[in-house]
Amino acid sequence: MSEELELKYAIDDGARVVRWLDRAFPPLPGSGWQRLAITDRYFDTADKALEKAGYGGRLRRLGRHTLVTLKSDIEVRGGLHRRAEFEAPATRSLTPRRWPPSEARERLIVLAETRLTDPDAIATMKQRIAEAATTLLDMSP
Repeated sequence: MSEELELKYAIDDGARVVRWLDRAFPPLPGSGWQRLAITDRYFDTADKALEKAGYGGRLRRLGRHTLVTLKSDIEVRGGLHRRAEFEAPATRSLTPRRWPPSEARERLIVLAETRLTDPDAIATMKQRIAEAATTLLDMSP
């Protein structure tokens, strides 16, 4: 388990932030901002077992790699979020026993595995989360 500390900001002028980042943290010669296609798939059981236990679950795909992440709030004050985070390699499957062994996998098995592998629950989740929400992080100049 690791602890995540996240500060959330509301930004009105994204281009101005990119210019500031370019000045404050200049890219190495020959490199620069990159475009990444990230697919996040948030999941829970039909009866919201993870949410009731204080967790959020996500499968993140970047290229050919998939990670499972379980997060649980420790403290939230304004834009400051402190969370317990369990992250490990996984597959695209919603069956945790198909993932490599990890603390995230074991927690998920205890909290919700039988309901995650229930076909009716999977169909419900697919409808609720629109299956895969793709986020495109465009950091090109």
